[in-house]
Amino acid sequence: MSPTAAKQAEQLRLDGNTYFNKGRFAAAIEAYTEAITLCPNVPIYWTNRALGHRKRNNWTKVEDDCRRAIQLDSNSVKAHYMLGLALLQKEEYAEGVKALEKALDLGRGANPKGYMVEEIWQALAKAKYMEWEHESTKRSWELQTLKYELICKMYVRFSISFFVILVSACVSGKPVRLLLKKNIYLIVLNWKAS
Repeated sequence: MSPTAAKQAEQLRLDGNTYFNKGRFAAAIEAYTEAITLCPNVPIYWTNRALGHRKRNNWTKVEDDCRRAIQLDSNSVKAHYMLGLALLQKEEYAEGVKALEKALDLGRGANPKGYMVEEIWQALAKAKYMEWEHESTKRSWELQTLKYELICKMYVRFSISFFVILVSACVSGKPVRLLLKKNIYLIVLNWKAS
């Protein structure tokens, strides 16, 4: 990377920051992209562009840019933080929580009283709740499925028992009412055994 390219890339980053602060996120993303083209190994260009994508709710691009920034600098608080947010948007709760925990650890080490630490802490608390709620819903659904399967099995066994009584009534010529009274105990036992 030549010194001229580095200067141009840095100016593009500053231009991108200006656009970003004015709410012109597409222009900011374009400026950061040009900076990345000139100097692809500068992690802040990737995290700045990820922040632009975040403002536009393009979570796939946020994830991609953050992963690249982390490859370049594994201690990037912002990259881990935004990666965690992107993963939560994709409902990848466990991975999102891990990324946010990493961001929190890094943030506490770099600037324990900084605004980022509080923001990350709040996002992490929300993520853990979302993860718990997701798992709880999943367990509840599994329980409902098991109950449904049990009811179906019981219904099938009861139907078979009742069918056997009907066939017996037809064969023996006895009234169904008499056979039901006689065999109701067996039907209930069979049902409970299910």
